Amino acid sequence: MQTAYELFRHLHLEWALYAGILSLGLGRFFSEEAPGRREILFVPGCILTCALAMPLVNLLPFRPVFSSQGSAIWALYLLFFVIMLVWTAVCCPGHVRTGAAYTTYYLLFIILFKGAMAPFYAAEPALDHVFYALVDMATILVLCVMLFLMTVLFGRSRLMIRHSDAPGYYNLAVLIPFLIIVVFSLIVSGHSFFTENTQPILSGCLALLLPLIYYNYAQGSRAFAESRELETALLRTQADLAHYRGAIELDERIRRERHELKNRYLHIQILLKENRLEELDAYLSEEIGSRMEAMSEAYTGSTLIDYILHLKQQEAEKVSVPFKVSVLLRKTPRVPDDLFCTILLNLLDNAIEASRTEKDPGILVTLSNKGAYLVLQVRNRVSRNVLLFNPGLLTTKKDREHHGHGLSIVRSAVKEAGGMMEIRTDDGFFDVTAALPDFTERPSRKAEDVRHAP
Repeated sequence: MQTAYELFRHLHLEWALYAGILSLGLGRFFSEEAPGRREILFVPGCILTCALAMPLVNLLPFRPVFSSQGSAIWALYLLFFVIMLVWTAVCCPGHVRTGAAYTTYYLLFIILFKGAMAPFYAAEPALDHVFYALVDMATILVLCVMLFLMTVLFGRSRLMIRHSDAPGYYNLAVLIPFLIIVVFSLIVSGHSFFTENTQPILSGCLALLLPLIYYNYAQGSRAFAESRELETALLRTQADLAHYRGAIELDERIRRERHELKNRYLHIQILLKENRLEELDAYLSEEIGSRMEAMSEAYTGSTLIDYILHLKQQEAEKVSVPFKVSVLLRKTPRVPDDLFCTILLNLLDNAIEASRTEKDPGILVTLSNKGAYLVLQVRNRVSRNVLLFNPGLLTTKKDREHHGHGLSIVRSAVKEAGGMMEIRTDDGFFDVTAALPDFTERPSRKAEDVRHAP
C-alpha cells in the first residue's frame, strides 16, 4: 500500500486525474458548439501526456518551492498548462483562447487549494507515513470533486464573447488569474526579497488588478443591459405582431359579415318584392331577433370586451359547449383594457378547455358592479371537485382540465391591477371571481367586501 502511494506520488499521477476532469468538461461543451472528429482524442491525449510527461519534472536540477512535497511544484503547474493548451490547439483549434482562459482559472484553483494544504505538507516528517498517505489521498479526492464541480460551472456559465472583441476579452480573462498566480507564487516562494516586501508587492498587483476587474464588470453589465434591451424590443415586436394579426383577423371578419349582411338584405328585398310576408316575418324573427337579443346581453360598453366575449362564445359553440353571458353593469367601468382582457381571455380559454371533457358542459360569464369594483365571474360546469383532487391547480399536460396553465397569469394580472381573486367550487361549478378597481371612483369599502360577490 505504502509502495503504491509512493509510486503514485513520485510519478505525479494525480495530474493525470486533473487533466482528465478538465479535458472531459472542455471537450463536452466545445463539441456542442462546433463538433469535430479530432475531439475524440482530447480526453485520452491529455491524460496520457500528463501521465508520461509529469515524471520528467523530477529530473529538473532545482529544488521545489514546497519542498515537503518532494517535487518542483511550479514546474508541474507550468507543464500542466502547456499540455492542456497544446491538446486544445490540436483537437479544438477554434477554441484555443477559450481553453487557455478556462485552464488558467482551473489551474489557479489547484494552486490555491495546494496553498491551503501547505501546513499539512510541511508537517509530513512529523506525521505517521500511513496516516499522511491516507489524508493526502483524501485531499486529492476532495480536490477532484471540487474540480469536477468547477467544470460544471464552466459548462453552465460559459464565456460568451463576441468575435469583434474576442482578443481583448480573452486576454483579460487569462490575465486576471495569471496575475493572481504570479503574486501568490512570489509570496510563498520563501525568498527574502519577497518576504520583506510583501506589502508593496501586494499593493502594486492589486492596484493593477482593480481596473481590470472593473473593466470586466463594466463589460458584463453592458452586455446584460443590451440583452435586456433586446428582450424588451423582442417583446414589443411580438406585441405589435399580435396586434397586427388581430387587426387583420378583425378586418377579414368584418368583410365576411358585410358580405353576409348584403346577402341578407338581398333576401329581404326578394321576399318583399314577391310579397312573401309570412316568410319575411319568420326570417326576421330568426335572423335578427335572436342575434340582437344575444348582442344586447353581452353589451358592456367596451368594443374590445364585447368582441372577446362574442369570439369566445362562438368558439365554445363550435365544440357544443353552452355559453351564456350576463352583463349586470349599472355603468360602463374604467379598467385597464390590457390587464382585464388578459384576465378574461385566460379564464375563458381555461373554461372552454375544461368543458371539452365534460358530459354536461356549460359556461356562465357574469360582469357586474360591486361598489367601486368591476367583478368578473367565470363559471364552468365540472363533474368533480377540482380543488379536492388538485388543490394547487398545478399545470400538467395530463391535467389540463384543472385550469392550471393560465391561472398564474390571471393572478399576476389581477395583482398588477390592484384587484383580488377567489377560486372555489360550488354546486357543480368551478368558479373564478376577479374584482378590479374601477377608475371612475375610488373604492368606498374594503377589498374584503367583494370577495364573495355573485
